[in-house]
Amino acid sequence: MRLNKIIIMICFCVSLAGCQDAHKKNKAAAMKRWEDARVKISINMAQEQFDSGDLNKALMTTQSALANAPKHPAVHLMLGKIYLELDKATDSRDAYQQCLEIDPENAYAYYQLAGIFERWKQLEKANEHYQKALELDPTHMPYIKAAVEIQLSIGDYQSALDMLMNHVDASQKDASYYMIAGKIFQKMGDDQQATQMYAQALSMQPEDNTIKQAYAFSLNRVGKPRQALSLLIDLDVIYKQKGQKENWAYLMVMGDCYMQLKLYHQAKRSYEKVADNDPLNPKIWTRLAQVSMARRNYVAARQYANRSLSMNQNDIDALMALGYVSLKQKSIKKAEKYFHKVVSLDPKNSSALCYLGQTYIQSGQKQQALQYLEEALIINPEDRLAKEMIRKAKRTSISKTKQLKQF
Repeated sequence: MRLNKIIIMICFCVSLAGCQDAHKKNKAAAMKRWEDARVKISINMAQEQFDSGDLNKALMTTQSALANAPKHPAVHLMLGKIYLELDKATDSRDAYQQCLEIDPENAYAYYQLAGIFERWKQLEKANEHYQKALELDPTHMPYIKAAVEIQLSIGDYQSALDMLMNHVDASQKDASYYMIAGKIFQKMGDDQQATQMYAQALSMQPEDNTIKQAYAFSLNRVGKPRQALSLLIDLDVIYKQKGQKENWAYLMVMGDCYMQLKLYHQAKRSYEKVADNDPLNPKIWTRLAQVSMARRNYVAARQYANRSLSMNQNDIDALMALGYVSLKQKSIKKAEKYFHKVVSLDPKNSSALCYLGQTYIQSGQKQQALQYLEEALIINPEDRLAKEMIRKAKRTSISKTKQLKQF
């Protein structure tokens, strides 16, 4: 009987202890819910203040929330966001890192940190953090795009393409996806594929002017100047209607399209507009030199090319223009000097090697001419000018040999 009483007392004590533990757990859970609710209210208020542009109030609200809930990740996320907008990148970084100490699997914190490292040109660190964000949330499109873009910045184009293909399913393939794909193919030098991607993007968002411009530029690169020009003229009209200043980048490409179509007067007008807007851009003076050469105005061509070289002494296109003009004006030694400079900067430049061969033909140095012309043909087996010059040099050599034998 006494034993039964003891057993009952033990059971009662255990039950009482269990109730107390359960009460403590319930109380802790209730406190957690209350803290979460209070933090949520504070963060919502801070977000409203942030959206209205009152960053100082948003900061004060968030700091007050931090004092009450220093271990809540949402507070540190909000702090990081506000500091970044206030251009306090170091404080922002610290806030996001604090968030990750509390919540090591917060993908958004990794994503934001990556953006800060990218701003600081710490590309490897940025890449590491973008990859971590993507690992934690592999289907979130902004993380995919950012991870791909950083690969492009690093120069790893194949990894960027693989990442895009592997992480994006058919349902996510929107216009932005095709724009990124086009950009990757463009960086890889595959302009045909890039053009197809931009065309697909434009079919999804036909009124998007950024896509129109990318597609037009790509059409120009693949030798479709008429289609490119049609889009660029439309863009020019749209920008003028909106009262926007003419964009020198598309004016430059418009000039290139006119050049391909041999509409040299229109090309010159486009290039001159660019020169008015961006006179410190050496490329525009080279373009003006090229259009002047096409119009056989070699004096103007030389002036424009020299202006380009005054800004960039190693501008290959300007050196090529000066070499060509010198050749046309029978200044063989000058032409030789310019083409040698191009070859020293770009040993695989078949056009420079070919023209260098031509200068030696004109100065009567056939063996040296053949050496450069054959080198040009190795680099570009389809180079018609090199083939023609080789035949000319060999015919001249054979003719002279026959004359010597007859003598």
